[in-house]
This record gives sequence, C-alpha cells and structure tokens, in this order.
Amino acid sequence: MHAALCCGDTPLDAGDFCVMDRRVVQIIASIHDSRPFLRGLRAWIGFRQTSVPYERDVRAAGTVKYKLAKLFKLAADGIFSSSIRPLRLATCLGLLVSTFSFAGAIYTLFNRVFADQLAHLGIRYVPGFATIEMSVLFLGGVQLLCVGILGEYIGRIYENSKGRPVSTVSRTLGLAGTIAKGFG
Repeated sequence: MHAALCCGDTPLDAGDFCVMDRRVVQIIASIHDSRPFLRGLRAWIGFRQTSVPYERDVRAAGTVKYKLAKLFKLAADGIFSSSIRPLRLATCLGLLVSTFSFAGAIYTLFNRVFADQLAHLGIRYVPGFATIEMSVLFLGGVQLLCVGILGEYIGRIYENSKGRPVSTVSRTLGLAGTIAKGFG
C-alpha cells in the first residue's frame, strides 16, 4: 500500500482539518516533503480513520479563496505527490501507438500484396505514403515507450527521495523497548 498510493485510497471528502493521534503527527512530521499533501499522507500512513459528519453553516464573511486555479494546483499536488501513475501514462501511450503503427504496417503490407483485389472495392494503394506514416508512428511509439521506462526509474527515485518510512508501527505488544530500539 505504501509504495504506490493511488488517489482512490484517500477517503472521499477528506479535508485538511482533522484531529490526529500524536503518533500520526510524529510520522507525518518525520516525512520530509517540500509540498506535502496532507489528505494523501494521512491515508498513506495507514492508521484507522473515521469521519464525523456535521452540518456546515453558510459562509459568514468574505468570499471563497479557492478559485479554479488553486483547485487545479491542489489536484495536481494530490496526484503528483501521491502517485507515479502519470509517469506510467507514457508507457501505455507508447504501447498503444506502437501497436497501432504495427497494425497499420500489416494493413499496408496487405494493401500492397492485394492491391489489385482491393482496387475493385475502391481501396487505392498510394505508394510510399503509408510506409512513411507507419515508420514515423512506430518510431514515435518506441520513443514514448522508452520515455515511459525512464519514467518508471524516475518514479522509483522520486518515491525513495521522499524519505517516507517503509512501514509504520501503530502499537507493540510486549518487548516494546526492544522492538522500538530495533526500528529506531
């Protein structure tokens, strides 16, 4: 759960205002993140959470400070600090483009071999056009795939550079001093 938190693990309507146990606060404080996303960190730590429903009164004074640009920044902080999935998008896109260009290359070969039969159906063979197009798409797909592989490495480096603990201990049963010293 800790290595690749996705945004779906964050509870719905999780706000920044909360009551936390001292242990949770200590763990969050030990994480050196230049742009921490508190809602995601609370879910990532893995302690039990519960919500307290309440009726929110109408705003007493002023206007809402979170305009659309700030909401987009908050969403980007949540996505990029909690997940490396955007980096994997390049890999998926590269595979998709490469597959599409490979299918196009097979179609081009089929069109070239059966040009006379396909001409009766109204499908004309244009020499050179499809070959160049499929070559460019295939090379673009391979490049995106390579960028995706680099993204995987960068994502792992990013995850390790956050300095987050590998695991958290919510409580110990017996030999607490020995266990704490072993993890300290």
